[in-house]
Parts: sequence; structure tokens; C-alpha cells
Amino acid sequence: MTPLAILDVIGIEPPSFPTLRRLPESMLPLSAAEVAILLKDTIEKDFGKAPDFEPESLRWRVEALREATDPAAHEVFDLCLARFVAADTFRDEVLAQLAFDVLFRFRFPEEYRERMTHLFDALLLSDDLQVAGMTKVRRLKGFWDGSLERILKKHPMARGEILAVGQEMRPRTHKDFLGWEVIHYSVLGAARKRMHPVIGFSLEPEGRLRARCTAHKTALRAFLDQIPRDELAGALRSRIRAWTPGWLVSCGADGTLAAAVSTGEVPIWAGPG
Repeated sequence: MTPLAILDVIGIEPPSFPTLRRLPESMLPLSAAEVAILLKDTIEKDFGKAPDFEPESLRWRVEALREATDPAAHEVFDLCLARFVAADTFRDEVLAQLAFDVLFRFRFPEEYRERMTHLFDALLLSDDLQVAGMTKVRRLKGFWDGSLERILKKHPMARGEILAVGQEMRPRTHKDFLGWEVIHYSVLGAARKRMHPVIGFSLEPEGRLRARCTAHKTALRAFLDQIPRDELAGALRSRIRAWTPGWLVSCGADGTLAAAVSTGEVPIWAGPG
């Protein structure tokens, strides 16, 4: 499970960060990375004050949930939750991902916007685990929105199908975006020492998982299309080639599992003819 998914399971709502004030003029000469680091550190320090994020509080919540879980499921519970929360780095990982999620949503003043946009777009291709899959999907959503009209004009007879797929790219709440993490990692893989394929399990029906996968891959294609070809063939080639598609599995309420859907075989939306 991802750090933010674990927070959701143990019942911690992400705190709201106070609105960032106007950035001081002294920050104008800084690079995009320096601006991001300063703001991220500020957000992390604020979130770190929340009692819910004290290590003992996190461990207590996990233990309480484990006690309420059927003993037959303890092995799976420990594999998915307990060992991660017990790690010394877990709190820092959570705070970093929450801070980046706030940062990606911040409306930068005009004089910062171009360089910060370039930085955030670059982070979409980064394996840095400080940026959550949920946060990357927030970014990809913009590329889907930007390409939707073009797809509709190219395939007017398939408008209903396109809009149905588009509905899957319209998350609103934190939980909505969090539900996209399983799609994101199942499509691209998860980075450790190298990229590993991910098998994602979801309570969503198979048809919806396929539609979400199509929307994600179409948005990703729209993002890659705006990058110069020489960059794709050069410095970015190894990163893209390292992506490792996995599988999505729909789980029934009774515990039954549907056949695994290979995300590598789900096409991007291109429409008929």
C-alpha cells in the first residue's frame, strides 16, 4: 500500500494547509527547484505539528485496527500496513507526499508559473517516491482536459464513448484522487531499485477499471506528445522504457476475484477509424 492509502485505511484525514501568502520578492531570483524546496519544507513543518502524525499515534491506530481485524487476516494485514508504519521513515514519507500534493495545487503568481509548470511536468516522469501517484494523476488530468476537444472533433460519431471515458478522469475529492493511485502504478509500475510491475486490487467493476486505465494512458500520451521528440529519444528514453505495466483485478464484495486485466494491453482512446 502507498503511504497516503495507509493514512486513509487507518482513518486519518489529510489536514488542510493554510493558504500560502504572496511569495516574497526575495524568492524571485530562485530556481524552480529552490522555490519548491522552500515551500515544501514550510508545508511539511506545518503538517508535522498535527498530533495524528506523531509516530506513536500512527502505530496506535494500526494496532487498534489490527485488533479489530479477523485473526485469519493478520498475515496480510501485517504485510500491507504494520511493517510500513513501523518503519522509521514512514512519517517523513507521508509528510513529503502531502506537502507535494499541496504544492502541485498551489496557484503560483504569473512570474513563477512557467518555471514551476516545467518543474512539475518533469516530476511526472520522475521515479521520486516523494511525489504520490495521486498527485501525478492531478497533473495528468490537465492534459486530458486539454486534449478532450481535439479527440471529440476528430471522432464526432463516438462522442458518447469519449465522454464516458472522460467521466473517469473527473475526480473531485481527495478520496477520488486516491482511488487513482492503483491505476497509476498498475499502468507504469513502482520504483524500488528498478521498476516492478504492480498488481492492483480494487472494488470497482472491471469495466470501470478498464475505462480508468484508458483515460490514464490517453492523458499520459497527451503529456508525452507536447515534449520535443529529441528529448523523448534522448534523456527521457531510458525512463520511459523502464515503465513496467502490470494488472488490475476487480474484487467482489464476497471476496471473489475477476480475471486480471493487463494494463499494457488496454489501448489509449483513439476511437473508430
